Amino acid sequence: MRKWSGALHRRVAVTFTVRSAGVTWAAIERGAAVDDPSGRMREFPTSAVVCFVRGEWWNAIWLDGPTPDVTHDLHVDIAIPASITRTSVETIDLDLDVVREDGRVEIVDRVEFEHNRPFYPLPVIERAEATAIHVAGLIETAAFPFDGSHEAHRAVT
Repeated sequence: MRKWSGALHRRVAVTFTVRSAGVTWAAIERGAAVDDPSGRMREFPTSAVVCFVRGEWWNAIWLDGPTPDVTHDLHVDIAIPASITRTSVETIDLDLDVVREDGRVEIVDRVEFEHNRPFYPLPVIERAEATAIHVAGLIETAAFPFDGSHEAHRAVT
């Protein structure tokens, strides 16, 4: 994952579990090395299931348990639609995130988004904001893939 500027945001190894024309599921192993220039994350703190839906401006990560630094069970990055090849997934993080913690859904990282707003083209700003609201609604109504579909992929993490 990169930032709009092209700078590396975070890189972690995933194992593809299912690939279809529309949805790619992957797993992250607990303790997987993380390349994070900020230095905040050196290893992935828990195992996780990741979902990329073709053409969508987000990717979802279901975490397998709270950690001292992460208290939510679902983290959705608002991002440019992922480019998925046979061996990699690449996307550009747009700062906004949607998280679920104790059943509450919240859009977070608005300060970071506002800080970077001058660098984003207006259509990207509008799409990111609308996507965050849309994703929050999908989570709250338990629509796919927030309907428990990730559980089928949890066993491989």
